[in-house]
Amino acid sequence: MLRHENTVRQWFRAWLDRDDSCIGRIFAPDALYVESHGPVYRGPEQIRRWFLDWNERGRVIEWRIRSMWHDGYKTVADWHFAWEYDGQASACDGVTLIDWDEEGRILRLREYAACEEHHFPYADAPKPAPEDMLLVVPDDSYAEEIAAYRQEMLDAGSSMDGCGSLRRHADPHEWLAFNDLLSHEDTVPEKWVVATQFAYVRRQDRRIVGMIQVRHYLNDYLRNYAGHIGYSVRPSERRKGYATAMLREVLPFCRSIGLGEVMVACLTDNEGSRRTILNNGGVYDTTVHEPGEDADLEQYWITL
Repeated sequence: MLRHENTVRQWFRAWLDRDDSCIGRIFAPDALYVESHGPVYRGPEQIRRWFLDWNERGRVIEWRIRSMWHDGYKTVADWHFAWEYDGQASACDGVTLIDWDEEGRILRLREYAACEEHHFPYADAPKPAPEDMLLVVPDDSYAEEIAAYRQEMLDAGSSMDGCGSLRRHADPHEWLAFNDLLSHEDTVPEKWVVATQFAYVRRQDRRIVGMIQVRHYLNDYLRNYAGHIGYSVRPSERRKGYATAMLREVLPFCRSIGLGEVMVACLTDNEGSRRTILNNGGVYDTTVHEPGEDADLEQYWITL
């Protein structure tokens, strides 16, 4: 079983490294490879030809195995796949079904993929329409909502990404005053950068559903880890499309302050945030370890 698992991981790694040297070793001479959208390749030479042709036009950003099951000469791998092809970034979830020969080589491989952008036709709450939402720089009139947002995040143990210093300001007026300091070059505190703080507000009830902060430039920490934009959605309003919409609506502001591209980061295990970034044109760059939080971060760039 361990041999089979190592072979699957070797094949996935070959795509990330663009290295075809393993193909002759891991595929049987009469191997059959069936892609999820129909193409079929017979034998190692056709598999190699497809591998090389695809990598001339594309690049695998991520092929991450979530889990694997083995039963004798059969293996099932559940994975997440992200790629760029002809300049277009895409992603999907999928499974691979493998039959092995007696020498531990891949005899049959079939892939099945599902669109990553799931939809829920019978969900109670529709995705927000732009006219229903406001992207605002919060002021004192939102003090009660700011306090409620902060408390809900604390109660859920959520990280307050995109909220600046809100975690340490129980008084929303103090937080607003600190945001004002960040908004001017001559008042920004040491180790911080000029930043604009936004709240994403549902027009109907003036409820703050999310927070998003734009840093106008990067210092060493932001360049190495966190990027230009941080955002969060309060727990009771998640899985409704607010993060994707909020990030989309803030990008024109980024362009207006002279940014040509922005870096956005997410935790490697935060599938929702990853989808939010990819849905807004994010292209994977690298994964880094942030020692202060002992966290692994995926970094993406969005061209404006």
